[in-house]
Formats: sequence, C-alpha cells, structure tokens
Amino acid sequence: MYLKNKIKNSDIFELNVVSKAEILNAGTEREEERKDVLNEITHRKISNENIEKIKNILEWEYKYKDSTEMPSELSVSKIKELSKDNAEEKFGITLKKPNFLVEKTELTPAEKGTIMHL
Repeated sequence: MYLKNKIKNSDIFELNVVSKAEILNAGTEREEERKDVLNEITHRKISNENIEKIKNILEWEYKYKDSTEMPSELSVSKIKELSKDNAEEKFGITLKKPNFLVEKTELTPAEKGTIMHL
C-alpha cells in the first residue's frame, strides 16, 4: 500500500504482532524479578547506624509546617471569616481590633490642645 506521495508504509512505521502468551510471560518474568529483589532485601543485614539514618529521614518533619497551612495573602473577607473560625487556634495569629476602634478613656494632651484651639 502506498500513500499519495509514493512512500511505503514500512518506511513510516513498523508493525509487530504480539501474542497473548508473550504478554503473560513478560508479566510473570517481571513478577519473578520483583520476588527476587524482595527476597534479597529481606535477607540483607542492615547496620544499626543505617537503621538510625533511615529512621531519622522517615520521621523528619518540616520545622515551619504551620506556616505552610496559612495562606500568604488574605482578603479582608477571609480575615473576617477566619476571626469567626478561631484563627488564633488554627494559625497561631491574633486578630485584634484596630486601635481606632478601641474605646479610649482619656484624651491625650495633644488631643486636648487641638480641641481648645478649634
């Protein structure tokens, strides 16, 4: 069979027919390899020093894990939502009222002077 530009199909691709038996044999060969590797690993002696190294690697925890759970940017709406959901406990941050919303009991001398000269 030829294409329009007179190139043979065999020049473009190769067709291989694989039987079901070949596929199943390849699977069993891989399984045998896997069993051999597992058998070798289970019978290998590991020093206590290497066991400690492996244990330290597997049990390592990122020092700033809490920081990865807190978003780096927050919208005002999200801050308000977090304040309702106990952000202090969840992220370890304190969301307090801004100073201008906190009630003052006394006027400062500067504020008294400003009022006098109005």
